[in-house]
Amino acid sequence: MENIKAISLKDILETQIDRNFLLLKILSAFEKNYIYFISTRDFKTIFNKIKKSLVLQIPRH
Repeated sequence: MENIKAISLKDILETQIDRNFLLLKILSAFEKNYIYFISTRDFKTIFNKIKKSLVLQIPRH
């Protein structure tokens, strides 16, 4: 198993973030995806979209 360590968004972005605004954006995206899922029953498209936005390129040593 890889040695995975937690890191904060502040460290990644190198700036302070507004957590309330971030939560609003996450919940808004969830609502859009949920509405899409209810009408299509298609998880694969939603997961692929989320995966593309979340995957970080971490250099291997």
